[in-house]
Amino acid sequence: MTDMKYEDELSIARWAWRSVRVRVEFTKTGWRQLSELHAFPIPVFVQSVTIKANLALYIAAHEEKHIHLDTEGQEVCYQPGIYLILRKEHGIWYITEVFTTGIAVEYAPVYFWTRIKRSFQVLAARVLIRWRMTMVGSKATEAGGQFL
Repeated sequence: MTDMKYEDELSIARWAWRSVRVRVEFTKTGWRQLSELHAFPIPVFVQSVTIKANLALYIAAHEEKHIHLDTEGQEVCYQPGIYLILRKEHGIWYITEVFTTGIAVEYAPVYFWTRIKRSFQVLAARVLIRWRMTMVGSKATEAGGQFL
């Protein structure tokens, strides 16, 4: 049992060492195009860190198997709908372009938002009904207690 645990830790260390050997960075254009996919800067930063780490492992695995990637313009499908163009200069892989194919890249919890929307509509309807009832009630008291 301990040998198996040691082997797992060793394989994790090997994966980490592979990714250290490969350096991946964004160009200004690539960073700008990635930031256009999101409305807020925090998801852009988180996704950029994961993209760089995943691409470093991807490139290191290919280099380990002696599979040569195109250093002038390698296209990589990162996620369904998100494509990256990579270029290697001076030993550093640069993400020069980020583009989408039109497939939705951000997902929203539809059920959650429909429940909030429905709850808001119900709340607004209740407020307006109460307001209407108080208006009718106030007019009725002004008219001598008769309801209109």
